[in-house]
Amino acid sequence: PCAEPLRAALSAVLYDAPGGRPLATTNTTSVTLVPGETQPARVSAESRRDRLSAERAEQGMPPLPMAPQASPTPPKPPIVAGWVAPLLSAGPPPPEGQREERQFPFDLGFEFEAGAGAARPAPTPPAEVCLDVAARGCLHVDPRLRQTVEVLRGVEMGASLLAEAADFGVTVRRAALFGNLGQYENRSRTITIAASLDELSDWERAAVLAHELQHVHDHLRGLLPTSTQSECVARERAAFGREARFWRELWQGQLPDARDSVQDSLNRSVSEAEDDPQAYARSLARLYRHQCDR
Repeated sequence: PCAEPLRAALSAVLYDAPGGRPLATTNTTSVTLVPGETQPARVSAESRRDRLSAERAEQGMPPLPMAPQASPTPPKPPIVAGWVAPLLSAGPPPPEGQREERQFPFDLGFEFEAGAGAARPAPTPPAEVCLDVAARGCLHVDPRLRQTVEVLRGVEMGASLLAEAADFGVTVRRAALFGNLGQYENRSRTITIAASLDELSDWERAAVLAHELQHVHDHLRGLLPTSTQSECVARERAAFGREARFWRELWQGQLPDARDSVQDSLNRSVSEAEDDPQAYARSLARLYRHQCDR
């Protein structure tokens, strides 16, 4: 039993049968538990917008507003699962009086207008855990990403990338990022996974981590930092390629029916890279043209 309170995060993967084909991932639900306490935790394979809409309907509230010029989307078919594999991470809760750093996900389908607020100090990140990833050293990881690392370790390419990162002294943390789902800082050897991924599953977070670990791999080989736009684009192409191969392998080659914008983006990366690699490379070059000019 735990002697201190813990912040636990639960998601799951739905399969057609034990050890069978994955069908869908759920959202992540987080709860703070004190020693000896038990709390129910509900996870769902529906999109965030669908979950919010269902909750509002149960409470007799009006429907969520539609995005400008958006048309209603048909409901997703129900998922008939024969087995559920839970994914659980736990770590110290935020210090008393400090709100956990949060970030709205990108797939709500409508926008909030943020008002001016008083400045507040940056939240203190939880103490890192040092995970054994079968390397000479351990990998320093935000405890909220412990299960994300375990998902990556379950795939051969992920295990080797994690061991490489541990021996290179990389730290994996979680924080708010604006415009990116992940980021690698080569000077500090730090990977940041966006807080906007908090409500998705560890599979989506692991795919983003695979992308950033490819940057670590390139850094080790002397390919980062880059000095030209073409080199920069080439490194991003390698990272997106790694992310797409990892995502495809997780789903055993049968991509899911996308239930959020991140899954949709990952699915498109796989299909576009396989269907027309040259067109995909040109698309990435356009996407990163300005960023790679810096």
